[in-house]
Order: sequence, then C-alpha cells, then structure tokens
Amino acid sequence: MTAPTAGERRQDGAWRRFLSVLGTSAVSVLAFFLITGEPPYCSLSLLLGICLHEAGHLFALFLCGQRVKASGRLFPLGLTLSPSGRLCSYREELFIALAGAGTNLFCVPAAFLLLRARPQSDFLFCFLLFSLGLALFNLLPLPALDGAAALSACLSLAGLLPDTVWRVAAAAETAASFLFTFLAAALAAAGKTGVYPLFLSLFFLSRSLSAIPGGDGG
Repeated sequence: MTAPTAGERRQDGAWRRFLSVLGTSAVSVLAFFLITGEPPYCSLSLLLGICLHEAGHLFALFLCGQRVKASGRLFPLGLTLSPSGRLCSYREELFIALAGAGTNLFCVPAAFLLLRARPQSDFLFCFLLFSLGLALFNLLPLPALDGAAALSACLSLAGLLPDTVWRVAAAAETAASFLFTFLAAALAAAGKTGVYPLFLSLFFLSRSLSAIPGGDGG
C-alpha cells in the first residue's frame, strides 16, 4: 500500500475542515430549532441550504486554485471558510464571495419546479424560502457575511486605495448593523420574532463597532 501524496493529503485535509464547518453548522441549526420547537423539516431544509451555500464557496475556491482552511472563529451559524495559499485577485475574491449566495439562488427555481410536482411538500416549501433567505441575507454588507467581502472586492476593482476601501466598507457595515439591530428590536418588541434575530444583530453590531476607523478593533 503506497503512502498518500502531498496533494491527496491536502485534499483530505480540506474535506475534513469542510466537514467540521458543516458539523458546527448542523449543531447550531438543530439547537436553534429544538429551542424554538419548530418541526424537523424546517431544520433539515435550512441545514441543506447551509450545506449547499458552503459547497458553493468550496467549489469557487477550488476553481481559483486555492486550498481551504476553516478558521477557528465560531460564528452563530458555523465556522468560516478562507483560502490558504496564494493571494486571490479582486475578481477571484468577488467570485468566491458571491458563490455561496449564487448557489442558494440557483436552488430557488429548482425547488420551485419540484414544488409544482409535489405541492404538498412542506420540506420543499421551507427549502425554497430558506434558499432565498440565505442568499439575500448573506448578500447584506454585514461583518463576516459574504456581502461585506463582495463590497470590499468591488471597491478594490473600482480602483480605490486599500485604506479608502477599508474605511468605506467599515462605514457600510456599521450602518447596515445599526439598521439590522433596529429592525430586529422592533420585530421582537412587536412579538413577530424571537430573541435569536436580536442576538444575531448584536453580534454584527459589536463586530462593526470594533472595526470603526480609529476604534479599539483598529
């Protein structure tokens, strides 16, 4: 039996890290739905949407010739995927950032067609809604989301200096975080949602405030 090559070991490591991301996401999603008492098909459809979202990022990273690592920072819906290897171009960064939401958006018409064939499927209905929701939510310019990375890549492609890109992106993330916190608090006060959206908004707000130019986050 021959020893695995360096390329095979790197590929195996990438898949192990990818599975760790999915495992963390699965635990987070299932814990959330167990606490809120939602039916199992809701948690499974959301988990499938998250898996496909991360798979879209992974595929984009591999297309750009990147190795993959899962960073150690834990976010509300799992770990983060980031490239490990050569530097990406701004176009590659934009492609990688949008690949997850693009995969979710691709699933929306597919789920709609399947739902027409099986109109009584609660799973397909939830999967359609969660796919659309995950795509739109991740495109918001909030800290740690794909929209923030895509915004920075677009500003860099426009020819702005790195310091200007960072300041504009930080200002956009802060404004989006305040707006999201206000909406989450208003919906929670009206009894329309639980505390999870508010908790999520406070997480984004704290991240954006720590990144304000001249702040402690530097």
